[in-house]
Order: sequence, then structure tokens, then C-alpha cells
Amino acid sequence: MARLVCISHLTALEASPEELIDLAAEFGFGGVGIRNRPPQHTAHRWPISGDLKRSQQIAERARSCGITVFEGETFSIWPDFSVEAMMAGLESAAAMGARAIVSAGIDDEEDRLVDSYRQLAEAAQPFGIVVGIEFMPFQKLRTLEQARRVQARIGMDNARILIDALHLSRSGGSVEEVARLQPRTVAYVHLCDAPAKLPPASEIAAEARATRLYPGEGELDLAGLLGVLDPDLPVSLEAPHRDHGHLPPRELVKRAAAATLPFVAAVDHPAVASTRQKN
Repeated sequence: MARLVCISHLTALEASPEELIDLAAEFGFGGVGIRNRPPQHTAHRWPISGDLKRSQQIAERARSCGITVFEGETFSIWPDFSVEAMMAGLESAAAMGARAIVSAGIDDEEDRLVDSYRQLAEAAQPFGIVVGIEFMPFQKLRTLEQARRVQARIGMDNARILIDALHLSRSGGSVEEVARLQPRTVAYVHLCDAPAKLPPASEIAAEARATRLYPGEGELDLAGLLGVLDPDLPVSLEAPHRDHGHLPPRELVKRAAAATLPFVAAVDHPAVASTRQKN
């Protein structure tokens, strides 16, 4: 089974969902992530949540292009979490055909966070959607170890850890730590690259949101990360690029594909990559 390689909406956020699907198909990605629900307290660039007709049209567009709508975002958990407030977004994600949703933990009360995640997972389960529990060093759920503990306490198969390569690095995590996880606890991977040297703590959030690199352009051990995980585990490129933010979506997706797809293929099929290099 070939690994599904997607491009997340944050990599080219100026693209509409329909344009992102078209570009993903043109340049060889297998799937996309769609920001159908904006982060709390931010403007909704693409008002899809609550619009089931458009969500279904997005699903039809993806099917016609041979593209999987893999993830919907964002479904973060705040202290004032209400599962009712998530339902329009979940219904939209399901109508698009999403298999997973992105959910950061922004509540420092762990018991409440676990309960909120459990409610979200229960609501997502009938749709066949996995809740990707994303840890971020600049949020309340900061580390892989915290995410592992929360995931274990939730106790539901469709609540799993989303590992973002940049967040893993910037939170002090390691490939060795990932290797100790039970395979079924990991939902998928957000892939990007970055310098090995950590930026100042005050700049970590800005780096994550706007100054990432494409795989192979930095110094993170991405091959090692993918190597300790299930070889069929989906990956989604989440890389708003440090140097390319001014470019139009088509050029962004083209460059992203040119860097990412050969990189993942070389990790997954090293013998083939070696033969091609020799030839």
C-alpha cells in the first residue's frame, strides 16, 4: 500500500479549497487538508463550516481529480470547549470526505482537556473521523509526552496523536521518543523542515506559522522520523515557507511538490532512489 502524501491548507492558504485540490492533482499530491473551520479568534478566510452544499461540492471536486480530502481544521480545545459548537465543522468535514481533523490542546487543565477531547472523539466517531491531537510548544499541550498521556486517558481508538515534525523539534522531542509509541496511537504526520538550531522562545510560534522549510531544505531528521513510524502512515506537508510567502498558490504548490514528493519517495523506497541516482 502506497503512503498517502497530502498538502495542508496552511502551506498555500491563499488558495481556495477548490484551487488547492486542482493544484494538488496537477503536481502529484494524493490528498489535501482543508481549513474548513478557522482557529478561534481568527477570521474565516474560506467560510465552509456550516455550508454543507459547498462541502459536498468540494468532495465531488476532489473525487473528480483523484484527490483525497484527508484532514479538516481547526478543531482546537479551549477551556470553554463546547461540542455543540464543533458540530457544524464536523458535519462539513464529513461532507468533504475528511478522514481526520486537527485539534490542538489549548487548555492547561488536563482533566477538562481529556474530557473535552473525549467528547470531540465521540462526536467524530459516527463520521469515521479521527481526531488528531496536536501538541505545540507554544500552546498548553506542549510536548509529545503530554499528548501521549492525554491520548491514553481519552481511551478511544479515533483519538490519536498528530506529530508535527517542527513541533516535535521545538518542544524538545526526539525520533527515539516517537519510536517508543504504540503504532495505533499515531494518527499521521505533519511534515516540514527547519534549521536544527532552535529559535528564541518568543519566535517559535511565528516560525511555525510562517517560516518553515520544505523537506530536505533544513536539518530535521525527517527520514528518521518517518522511518520509525508505520510506512503506510499518511503525511501532510504543512510548510508555510520562509522565503516563498509572496508567491501565488500555483507556484507554492509546484515548489512544495518538487521538494516533498521525491523526498518521501526516497525515504519509502531507498533502493529505487539509489538506483536512480546511479543512473
